[in-house]
Amino acid sequence: MKRLNNKPDKEEKIMKRTFYLLSLVFIFAITNSAALAAEKVEWDLPLMSAPSFYITKDIEFFTEAVAKKTDGNFQIHVHPGSSLLKQNQLAPGVMSGRVPMAPVGDYNVYDIMPKLGVLFLPFFTSSVDEFQKGGQALRDEFYQILDERGLKPLFTSTWPPNHLHSKKPMDTIESWKGQKVRIYNSEQSKVCKALEAVPTRVAFSEVYTAMQRGTVDAFITSNPNISAMKFYEVTDYANQWTVHGGGIDYWCVNKKAWAELPKEYQDALLEVIEETGIEERMWNSAREADRKSIKEMEDKGVTILYPSENEMNQVSEVAESVWDAWAKENGAEELLKKAKEIMNH
Repeated sequence: MKRLNNKPDKEEKIMKRTFYLLSLVFIFAITNSAALAAEKVEWDLPLMSAPSFYITKDIEFFTEAVAKKTDGNFQIHVHPGSSLLKQNQLAPGVMSGRVPMAPVGDYNVYDIMPKLGVLFLPFFTSSVDEFQKGGQALRDEFYQILDERGLKPLFTSTWPPNHLHSKKPMDTIESWKGQKVRIYNSEQSKVCKALEAVPTRVAFSEVYTAMQRGTVDAFITSNPNISAMKFYEVTDYANQWTVHGGGIDYWCVNKKAWAELPKEYQDALLEVIEETGIEERMWNSAREADRKSIKEMEDKGVTILYPSENEMNQVSEVAESVWDAWAKENGAEELLKKAKEIMNH
């Protein structure tokens, strides 16, 4: 009888031991899964826009939404005002993987991805609406260019139209002659030379000092930057030439960094893009910033000057020869032809 009674005791002990081991395995699996889900990832995102500028504010809104979506486990730290990388370092920085994410501007890649800048040719567009129309029509071509350089574009935004800001009135073609004009790509340089101005390279973060010291007499930038960067302290005239109707930023992730990002964070990032409507939000912000900028400049004592229609037509004729030379030099004749058709040139 004792033997019979001992058998269930042994089986019960084995069952308890098995249950205990299975419980440990289950607890370990749950704990390990939770640890994986809570993996912390931090990215740096450099900007050249000032801390108070709408681009910075909109991107901070976006990165905060990403953090909230991931319970704070995926943090994208925004570095505005060229505090991490300067304007000309943004594209090379994200292409090389120095930073995982950065805006790649069509205005700043003429030397490394020239075809991306077809819409940014000087005097090619005259408004944000035109720029957006062209950007949407050519999106597939532009995204392919970025993909080939190891980048994953997520969405786009734009800068407001670019104009010429100066110490002296420069609302006529004659007034460009001999003036040192800060430019930031080779095609602007060619138009300036054709107008007998002196193109001068200066980093965006150094424009204020350059104007203050007389290194340059004028510079090309968007109207809202005059207030945001306090340029009204070193410039007196906002000459509304509309050198560019905008300037597209492609918000790109280095493809290697994207591949290393946990799938749940990839999904969260893409979902936030859709949920926040960040692309359209930023394009609309550009329109609003440009609309407000005229009064802001006037309130700061800046005089607004408008070139005549005749002067604008003459400049466009000068610029068109630069467009054609650019296309031939970069094997972009078909792309330029397509862009001209979209813009009704």
